[in-house]
Amino acid sequence: MAERGVSDLVWKTILANGGSFFHTDHANILSGGSSVLDATSLGSAITKMRQQKDAQNNNLDIMPVVLVVPPELEQTGKALLNSEYI
Repeated sequence: MAERGVSDLVWKTILANGGSFFHTDHANILSGGSSVLDATSLGSAITKMRQQKDAQNNNLDIMPVVLVVPPELEQTGKALLNSEYI
């Protein structure tokens, strides 16, 4: 229960700040037709994440290790992560 509580708190915090945290001004969001979950859009999202910089324009060196998807995209996400091309 403690692990679930921590997980719930993390996601509650992230989702509560969705309007200000995930924003085009931060270059950390993809939308429109090119954002449909597939190998190309996942590659674009990884590239955007790897290019993130701090306020002093230094690379943040973020390495993605988790893909968060809604239940409806779980199988697509698993297929992409198990692909030999990603």
